Amino acid sequence: MTQLLAFLLCFTSFSCFALIKNSHCKAVFAKRVDAVLGRRMLMIAWCALIASVIISLWDLAGYGGVLFCGYMAISIILLALLLSYHPTKLRSLIYVLPTLISTTCIGLLL
Repeated sequence: MTQLLAFLLCFTSFSCFALIKNSHCKAVFAKRVDAVLGRRMLMIAWCALIASVIISLWDLAGYGGVLFCGYMAISIILLALLLSYHPTKLRSLIYVLPTLISTTCIGLLL
């Protein structure tokens, strides 16, 4: 369960990094990102990426670092495929990601 949370945070982070770029944001939401929202998304992206690293290393120590590199690669590949072929699907996924992260956290607590 913790590794699922680490992957979801990593995917969220790279999604935010991608949507800061005007071309990607325009393809997904049909409008450009403003400066204030861009700074907020950048902060969320870095916090999610750091949280993903901490969770991976905390759960599996040294092997967690290797797993985190795999999560980064899978996240970037999925994001590249989504942005290339179905950018509007990413919009739907962005709305679902907070729910997935919160249910995973609740599952960890139980």
